[in-house]
Amino acid sequence: MESRQLENSEKISEIQINAVYQFIGLLSPEGIVVEVNQTALFFAGLEADDVIGKPVWETYWWNYSEEVQEQLKHAIANAASGKLIRYEVEVRGEKDKRITVDFSLEPIFDTHGNVIWILPEGRDITAQKYEQEVKELEYQKLQASHNMLKSIINSTSDLIGAIDSNYNFTLFNDAYRKEIHKLFGVEVAQGMKMHQVVKNHPEYLEDALSLWGNALSGDSFTVTRMYHHLEGYPVYYEYTFNPIYDQEGKVSGAVQVIRNQTERIMAEQEIKDMNEIVLLAEVIPQKVWSSKPDGKNDYVNNRFLTYTGLTFEQMMGAGWEKMVHPDDLPKALQKWVESLQTGKTYEVEYRLRNKDGEYLWHLGRSIPMRDNKGEIIKWMGTATNIHKRKLLEQAVKEKVEEFEFLIDFIPHIVWKALPDGEVVFYNKQWFKFTGISQEEGAKGLWKMSPHPEDRERTLEAWNKSVETGENYHIEHRIAGKDGIYRWMQSRALPLKDHQDNILMWYGTATDIHDEKNYLEELVWIQKQLHERNKELTRINVDLDNFVYTASHDLRTPILNLASLLSLLQEELEAKEEEDTPTAILNMMKQSIDRLEKTINELSEIAKLQKEKENIEEVSFQEMYEEVYHDLKHMIEKTGAEVHTDFQRSHIYYPPKHLRSVLYNLFSNAVKYAAPKRKPLIKIGTHTKENKICLTVEDNGLGLDKRQQNKLFQMFTRIHTHVEGTGVGLYMIKRIVENNGGNISVESEPERGTTFTVCFKA
Repeated sequence: MESRQLENSEKISEIQINAVYQFIGLLSPEGIVVEVNQTALFFAGLEADDVIGKPVWETYWWNYSEEVQEQLKHAIANAASGKLIRYEVEVRGEKDKRITVDFSLEPIFDTHGNVIWILPEGRDITAQKYEQEVKELEYQKLQASHNMLKSIINSTSDLIGAIDSNYNFTLFNDAYRKEIHKLFGVEVAQGMKMHQVVKNHPEYLEDALSLWGNALSGDSFTVTRMYHHLEGYPVYYEYTFNPIYDQEGKVSGAVQVIRNQTERIMAEQEIKDMNEIVLLAEVIPQKVWSSKPDGKNDYVNNRFLTYTGLTFEQMMGAGWEKMVHPDDLPKALQKWVESLQTGKTYEVEYRLRNKDGEYLWHLGRSIPMRDNKGEIIKWMGTATNIHKRKLLEQAVKEKVEEFEFLIDFIPHIVWKALPDGEVVFYNKQWFKFTGISQEEGAKGLWKMSPHPEDRERTLEAWNKSVETGENYHIEHRIAGKDGIYRWMQSRALPLKDHQDNILMWYGTATDIHDEKNYLEELVWIQKQLHERNKELTRINVDLDNFVYTASHDLRTPILNLASLLSLLQEELEAKEEEDTPTAILNMMKQSIDRLEKTINELSEIAKLQKEKENIEEVSFQEMYEEVYHDLKHMIEKTGAEVHTDFQRSHIYYPPKHLRSVLYNLFSNAVKYAAPKRKPLIKIGTHTKENKICLTVEDNGLGLDKRQQNKLFQMFTRIHTHVEGTGVGLYMIKRIVENNGGNISVESEPERGTTFTVCFKA
């Protein structure tokens, strides 16, 4: 026993560290104080005898609270069972001073694992606890401030958002988030890049970066911008930007406050518009008024007040009603109510009393003004004096009655119909022609009289005119009282008011039966002429075939004669006879050559009637060079000087025909040169009235008016000193006209000639 106590005392000596600041002691498993260090005794102002041998929960440190004592008893019981116990608790010191300790109870085991001692230890954590509590309190205050700030910014109608220096969102209120979503269709989130908000609207990105950039550079400013919501209507925002500074005074971010100024700006615009409307209303000659969406007047112009003699206040609300003629007021009110309910334009005619008590006719019109959502915000109306027009309409009505009286005596059938097509009047000629009584005639013009074969198209034509307002015109057969159908030409015109509304239809029916028969006979005659023309065409074709055949059949014997003549000439030359037979033979050969040329040209003329050349793109320059090559010997012989100016370089035309035209005109210009001057020839193209024209001009012999009239006739030769057949110009005229063009000539004797060929466009 003594050895065990000695062992224990030695252990206590080992653990007793009076120099340390922790509270250390030794307890029995039952909680009796065995030892305690001076730090713990000094803290409570106790002596060792005051605590050793007593239950620890009854000592001065713990007996200030039954709850604390019970907690300690429970902890000692758990430690005695072998558990390490640790918790925070307050202990009492001298003068009832309280500190918070980090208190632990560590069990000490013998070699058999039995708890023989409990080591209590307490570490003063009051300062740390206080610091923690202060930090927690500060955090709570900061959190409360943050919550308060969040509540404040969420409770405001302004849109508030903030970003850091990297353009990341750090703060935004609910109003900001919702409005940004409605405006750009993007949900703002913490840490989102600013430019992602307008990613679907690149047109706004540059401006947004510029504004935020200015704020991040330290500027505070306010701007206004207009955007279009996803729904399409415009909204106006007032942006206020301010930089956010850190503790070192550097810009760490920026805050944006947005106010929706749409209503204010739209109101200002509405006021501006209303001022312009009022100014315009005071200038125009009509009586002008406006009303609220419920139909109550809120404005009339001075012209209206001057007319009625009432004050502005008297005309407000429903004051206008007492100025309308009692007979017209129900209709005016009914239409006004319909317009208020439907939003359609209001229009009605009524008599309006002036300040002298006289009622004058007016046309009242009103249209609704709507906001960007389509809601009616105001009605704008006018009252236009139409009294003279109404008097004129009455006079016209009286004249119409006189007219209807007079038309009974004209020889045509005359009728009248309402705008809906119902016939309400016929003159006496109708009843005289048809033998229908006036009572029967009231059943309708079209239903009783037209020929069965004409009835359907008659009704269709009349219904179309009634629906469209177009003039009515038709030829149809109508039965007379003798049952015989006669052709009639029926016409009808609508009488319209100043607004193009049909007031009445007026129609006539004229007997064209004899004329119709004459036209039918004329058609028969035309048919006979057509048949005759076809027969003449066949005859013409036969003649063309004859010319072609004759030229072909004559060519062979002429060739034989030419051959025989050549043989005869060779024999005579061989016999060296006198020159007379040779000259005669030469003349015969020339005659045969000329006859062959004539036959060839007749053949070409016949071909013009039958052949259709393919149209191609032809170069004037290339065609000219080809013809020039063929005429080169003749040109060099005469010393002719040729100039070209092809302003139009190409044309779509049959190449063979274009060559014939150019060859004949060019060769004639060379052949008919004046003997006393050097031939000068100009060939060119130009545009005239969208047509391509070819001109060949020379300074040759020229022609007088009489000669020009015969120029294009077949077998006509103006200048006989030059060889030719007289069919060249006739042939090219046929070529040009067959291809849809024309040829003309200007000439003066001894001055020269100009041929102009204009081809079909």
